Amino acid sequence: MISRLRIGAAGVCFMCAVAAQAAEASRPVVVVRAARLLDVETGEMLRDRAVVVDGERIRAIVDGRAPAPAGASVIDLGDATPEVTVPDGIELRPYQAADARAVYQVIEDAFNEWPDREPTTFEGWAAHVISHPAFAPELSRLAFEGSELVGVALCDDYEGQDEGWVPQVATKATHRHRGIARALLQSAFAAFHATGRRQVGLSTDTRTGALTLYERIGMRVRRTYTSWAKDLN
Repeated sequence: MISRLRIGAAGVCFMCAVAAQAAEASRPVVVVRAARLLDVETGEMLRDRAVVVDGERIRAIVDGRAPAPAGASVIDLGDATPEVTVPDGIELRPYQAADARAVYQVIEDAFNEWPDREPTTFEGWAAHVISHPAFAPELSRLAFEGSELVGVALCDDYEGQDEGWVPQVATKATHRHRGIARALLQSAFAAFHATGRRQVGLSTDTRTGALTLYERIGMRVRRTYTSWAKDLN
């Protein structure tokens, strides 16, 4: 199953139901503040409101200055630059052309952990990703420990679109659970924010186990779909 997620930094439109990914009892309460909400029935833009999300359901829309429920996580979607927390010993920087082979290898090694995945050649990956017209090296982020590349978040910036896009995120297996992927995405969000983008999206495969990470940094499922295949041999 593939999940599409989106985070807004200046406005959020709740126009479709959130797809259930787990039992509601395991979901935290999240308060989304400083959002602009579009009332799809009247077309009115509601300002300075807060949305209380309980599990996969919107519990209430309240005054943006109202205190959050006890124990709730708060996501501030105002114009403040997204915060970036970088783990000790890790350095982040934008992608450079000389990084191509190393970036490919980190992504390929990570994605090849999925069952039944067909390997991708460097040439095929490069044509699809870094040669794509929307690829934005200045927004993409690489994580290093010393001279070793340990994580990547590649970004696409589509002209005329309000939403930035992160087509690939990967961390070396030896460096996971240290907050590197979180830092890469937060830094990418901040880079998009600086260009005027106020939404960032990505797609994830359930085989990656990364959905929880994306939710913890404020992303929410907007759409899911299942891919079916049949071997005709």
